[in-house]
Amino acid sequence: GLYRTPVTPTISVQDITLVSQEITLDGQPYSVGTPITSDGPHELLVTARDALAQTSSRRVRFTIDQTAPIVVILQPQD
Repeated sequence: GLYRTPVTPTISVQDITLVSQEITLDGQPYSVGTPITSDGPHELLVTARDALAQTSSRRVRFTIDQTAPIVVILQPQD
């Protein structure tokens, strides 16, 4: 998706024998509840593992664009 304001993802991982979950934003560890404020494309990846070593992942790609276009008139000059 495309967003014009900061994004705070809502993440839910469910499993009766959940052992671990790893959440990364753009390849770096991400703390749930932290607003994502930087402009540009982003990738959020959540991986969960249960007691039987079964894994499941979900990846979401989105872009934040909070910057208005810049208009420059080259001709005629003032």
